[in-house]
Amino acid sequence: MMIVEFLGVPGIGKTYLSKNFSELSSQNFKLILGQREYLDSYKSVNKIYLFRFLKFRFTQIAAVFFAPVAFIVFYEFFYSFAKAIIVKKRLNFNSIKNLFYQLLAISYQLLKHFFAKLEALHTKKTVIIDEGLLYSYIRFITFTDRKVANYCKSKLLSRISLFGNVAVILKGDVAIASARFFKREGLCDIKSQDALLNKWHFTRVQYNDFVKDSWNEMQSWFYDFPSNPFIKVIYVDLINDFSENLTYIERQLKKVGNDQK
Repeated sequence: MMIVEFLGVPGIGKTYLSKNFSELSSQNFKLILGQREYLDSYKSVNKIYLFRFLKFRFTQIAAVFFAPVAFIVFYEFFYSFAKAIIVKKRLNFNSIKNLFYQLLAISYQLLKHFFAKLEALHTKKTVIIDEGLLYSYIRFITFTDRKVANYCKSKLLSRISLFGNVAVILKGDVAIASARFFKREGLCDIKSQDALLNKWHFTRVQYNDFVKDSWNEMQSWFYDFPSNPFIKVIYVDLINDFSENLTYIERQLKKVGNDQK
């Protein structure tokens, strides 16, 4: 009864692969989608969409009230985060807003993790999450000033690792991934793309290709996971053979499952 997260840069195909994997592989897997896909996939069926929309909104509201629990569970991280804001002289409105945003985001993912645990216990299946608790680490780095993030990111990763999730990290062509992401978000002009990347606090260096190098930078963040012995990591170099990707993932997950028995 594992909880598996598909991870990778935006546009790499996390949702597409996780959905098809759960549908085409054996019956031993249960899929819990992310926000966008969780709702959009069911717009054609009004009753199902309404139910899932209400369930999603309920989880969001519950995350607000669950935030004190998340704060206690991740106390060392949030203490280090607040301290870094002061030490690194980043005490401003955006930093304070980001601290509360990270608290609510982690609270939401923590609730999602508990629901996945209950699902795993009830169905006796391996639960697959598109953007779960492990993704909180990437979200933190993305939206946080780099000096602040480097000061306290290890605290966040060490706490997340205690939940014992399995990470399936997808690696592919970053140029294709970024183009797919911007098309999906409706950001077709360079100005709107640069505005988003500036908001995401990427390292400020002179890039030959700002978008491509930004995606490469983000992809490198996923390689922090192997340094933690409590997080099982499966790397998947995506190839054009779709069925081969799915077969490889299923084979590796079965191997991890056997090792945990």
